[in-house]
Amino acid sequence: MRWNIAIGVAAAVSAGLPFSAQAQTTTPSYFIYPVTTELQRQVIPHRADVVVIMDTTAAINDGKISLDGLNLDRLRKDLLEYKKGNARMHFNLFFKGVEERERRAQDLLRYAFIGAAHDQGFSKVTAFGTWSNDDIGWPEFVDTLTNKKPRQPKGDEGAKGDDVVKVFPVRSELSRFLTRDADCVVFVIDSLAKENGKIPDRIRDATAKYVAELKLTHKKGISFSIQLVEGDIKGPLVTECGQFAMDLGFERCTVTFR
Repeated sequence: MRWNIAIGVAAAVSAGLPFSAQAQTTTPSYFIYPVTTELQRQVIPHRADVVVIMDTTAAINDGKISLDGLNLDRLRKDLLEYKKGNARMHFNLFFKGVEERERRAQDLLRYAFIGAAHDQGFSKVTAFGTWSNDDIGWPEFVDTLTNKKPRQPKGDEGAKGDDVVKVFPVRSELSRFLTRDADCVVFVIDSLAKENGKIPDRIRDATAKYVAELKLTHKKGISFSIQLVEGDIKGPLVTECGQFAMDLGFERCTVTFR
């Protein structure tokens, strides 16, 4: 069993084929997806209608910005297809490295993408950065979009649940990317802040019930989305989720605090 922990906005989902500024013999430098499903609308930041996952590795070097390697003209052209009505856009920008000297350049680049999309006519634009350590490059970061075969059949990503939890199947490539290759996502609605790092029976029972109703063809990974809790119980809660995932028959687990 292995599990990961993330703090911030959880994963998102989408449908459609990626557009790329590079030849298909290499890893595309960006992917564009429309937001179309219930799960996507649940987790995509700020109710965006379009999501762009983009590599910025070529744009920042030693704290300085150069846009020459980003193929922005092609990106603008590809985005025209999605500029309909009051369409809202969200950028997920991949940043290579986490050094402090790079942060100012990364922030400036994020603001530049927001401004450029506004200028192109999108009504609302947001951009979040995803930071990577030195062991992870862009090809590995988007591996689920380019190399891995889907485990679940494509289809609806609607929820099963109640006022305690909502459980979604993951049935698209972007969903798997943003949920770290999960087969389903569990949104815990009740706060666990006062549970001392434990998952109460009401949540365990509801989760088990609705996961079973999904009738998943594979149970490799499960992703939990939980309301933010204080730091001293995060670790125990992540451990608890890992064990609960095993109890449900999954091989691995990710936890996102939202």
